[in-house]
Amino acid sequence: PEALGLVLPDLRSRLGQCVRVLLQPLDEEGRAAVLRERALRRGLAIDEAAIEWLLSHTGRELGGLITLLDWLDRESLAAKRRITVPFLR
Repeated sequence: PEALGLVLPDLRSRLGQCVRVLLQPLDEEGRAAVLRERALRRGLAIDEAAIEWLLSHTGRELGGLITLLDWLDRESLAAKRRITVPFLR
């Protein structure tokens, strides 16, 4: 809040009392953990090798990975197959 250059002292004071959290981009293991957790919540069976394959062959943006996981869930249900590396290929 100090870096915003706010003119109103009341607003500056109120924002100064807020909790500040510095977010860092997820690393490779963090992205894998998010994919595992999302799959687990959906009851989706996904091999660890498939998660590694996804992370090495697709984009790194987390929103895109989650959208891809949603699509893979639908496709694996339609094909009645688990999400494995051969399925991903």
